Amino acid sequence: MEVSIDWSSLLPDLLSEIAIRIHCADDFMAFRGVCTSWRAVATKDKFVPVTTRSQSSLDSETRRQEQFIQSLAEETTELWTWIEEQKVVASCHTAKLKEISSQMEEQRAMAATHTAPLNEIGAQLKSLAAVIDKNNFVRS
Repeated sequence: MEVSIDWSSLLPDLLSEIAIRIHCADDFMAFRGVCTSWRAVATKDKFVPVTTRSQSSLDSETRRQEQFIQSLAEETTELWTWIEEQKVVASCHTAKLKEISSQMEEQRAMAATHTAPLNEIGAQLKSLAAVIDKNNFVRS
């Protein structure tokens, strides 16, 4: 389904804001050529080519761009610093996890060495219980 947009019905204030931001003569003429309502807004006084813009306007825009770039650089530096800090934290956690893993392996080995004697004792207890049960049965 195709949606039809009536571009000629855009608000004059909006069109005016658009027109003052066009600094290329060809683009400004194309803007004026869209329709009569756009042509009415795109008057000669609204067109300010880049070459005739005031130096202070250009300096102000350049300053804003430089400040933006500087803030991005600072944020990037902060981000890299944070990443490096997280690497150190992760490294510490990794070392601790390896230590715990090693301790667990030692505990497993120790448990395995105790399991065999305990199984033997368990078997002896079962044998002893069987003998006791047999003796109790014989006495009864």
